[in-house]
Amino acid sequence: MREDPFELSTFKTTEWTPSNDLKICKKTNSGGIYRVFVEPETCKAIANKQAELLAVMEKVKAGKMPNPTNVVMWVPNKTDDKLRRIVQVSVFCSYPKFGIHKLNERGHIVQQNGLNLSPDEFKKLLTHLEMFPAIVKGEQPLTIVVKAFAWKWEPFLGIAEEYGEEGCPPTITDAEWYITHKKCFIEAMQLQPEGSYNLKIDMKGVNFPIGYQLVDAVVGSLIIQNIDTRKVEESMRNFIPESDGDFEMDCKAYGPQAFKEINELQIYKVICRLIKMSENPSADLYASAMSMVAQRGKQEIVLKNLIKKGITGECLDFCLQLTT
Repeated sequence: MREDPFELSTFKTTEWTPSNDLKICKKTNSGGIYRVFVEPETCKAIANKQAELLAVMEKVKAGKMPNPTNVVMWVPNKTDDKLRRIVQVSVFCSYPKFGIHKLNERGHIVQQNGLNLSPDEFKKLLTHLEMFPAIVKGEQPLTIVVKAFAWKWEPFLGIAEEYGEEGCPPTITDAEWYITHKKCFIEAMQLQPEGSYNLKIDMKGVNFPIGYQLVDAVVGSLIIQNIDTRKVEESMRNFIPESDGDFEMDCKAYGPQAFKEINELQIYKVICRLIKMSENPSADLYASAMSMVAQRGKQEIVLKNLIKKGITGECLDFCLQLTT
């Protein structure tokens, strides 16, 4: 989980705090704990500039850059460049170090506000930031953009002109949008009318911001999938016809167990399917999805809302297409 401690070495761990800072803890020789809190803006900059920082280290070791070299990560006060968070790349007594520090208004390192990491510890920190990216307040969430498809059978133009407006055969459609193109085509072909018709496909873009709403919609779709599975199994065991039943009653009867069977990996896999279908899949989308699923997880409020309101919302409808 996002809040769990992550081990950088025998003496150092890191974890995200409720206030969204990254806490890095170091065991001291006296048995105490030295703690440093790093802002999410700095953590995001470290993750984004990791290639630059590793390259700077190689140049410092080779004597091609000053020892130490400061790389600016974040400037909290844009009017004063001296108030900033840096990563200091250096080699001390043949030991390479990545120091996460603050500079004061005179450009000097602020004591008790930073610490040094070995190359191995720094690489593990980068791994932690990739698994659980920093969440900066006020940032727009990353968005998965997919294409949705809708079908309709229209009479050929010649047929329409022959019959005139009043006698023209009707356009046939189910007025549904599909994010799985194969399902759209299958549904269209199953309802193909007899006569001279032409299949027309409409398209639109659908945005799925990676946030709580998306995670909850996926959980809702998995609950419904599990309920349907349990109903089918029960019908087969009792040798009775499968009943459509009442959705609210089904949620009350099967929902708690259906909710219990869901895990975070299942949620993440559904979102991965969305990402693969998107116009521009990227590592950032996968990283953001991992972080959000770990942060939100499965919430019981989703089951309560299903019982109360039934199936509502386009996001939930689209997620159902991926799970059923």
